[in-house]
Amino acid sequence: MQTQVTGINDEDTTVGFWSDMNNANMVKNNFGFVDQNGTFTDVVDPLGKGVDNGLTVQQLLGVNSKDLAVGFWTDANGNTHGFKYDIKSKTFTEDNITNFTNTTLTAINNKGDIGGFVSNSAGDTSFIQAHNGNIQFLAGPSGATSVQALGVNDFDDVVGVYTDNLGAMHGFLFNEVKNMYITIDDPNAVTGSGSMTVANGTNDKGQITGFYLDSPGNTDGMLLKVGGNNHPVFSS
Repeated sequence: MQTQVTGINDEDTTVGFWSDMNNANMVKNNFGFVDQNGTFTDVVDPLGKGVDNGLTVQQLLGVNSKDLAVGFWTDANGNTHGFKYDIKSKTFTEDNITNFTNTTLTAINNKGDIGGFVSNSAGDTSFIQAHNGNIQFLAGPSGATSVQALGVNDFDDVVGVYTDNLGAMHGFLFNEVKNMYITIDDPNAVTGSGSMTVANGTNDKGQITGFYLDSPGNTDGMLLKVGGNNHPVFSS
């Protein structure tokens, strides 16, 4: 019923998820997939198969050029569990952050550093998990109440979305070297408490992709490049 492509690597391998429809109660299963040269492979972590009240809810959200993908599955309580998937060996490794109810893995770079977010009753907090296991939590720009990291490049630049205390959603770029956040608001996005700009991917050239909500209520794609002095330059 639905297919979403969420990640691509330098060898044109894509990952994502697809949904069916359970006609008995109008609810959907979600299954991860890998597409290599037009050949699709379902990716279903056995620990999450059929455990969301009889449903399978799993998504692959990122992939690197070493054929390692990341994603999550959902349990019967609605909690998310992160996992890594080795495309070549077709094996799963569970990856959850200690002391948090939910872990969602969203991106992985070629060094094996993973981006994602965790949550509990206090809201969402982003993190970067280095390939050596060290974790850095990202609180987001000043005033952020909820932060989701959605993309990471090989320089550990992180992009994502945060919510402010008025409920508006803003994209962000985090530069790990400078320990600096840059807020991203598309100039064509609606303003005020209902505004929404999301940055969900970045490459090693400093290009950032995402989307925003315009004043008529449409969702529009966004492409920007970070120029001199880390100033966002919107090109689409």
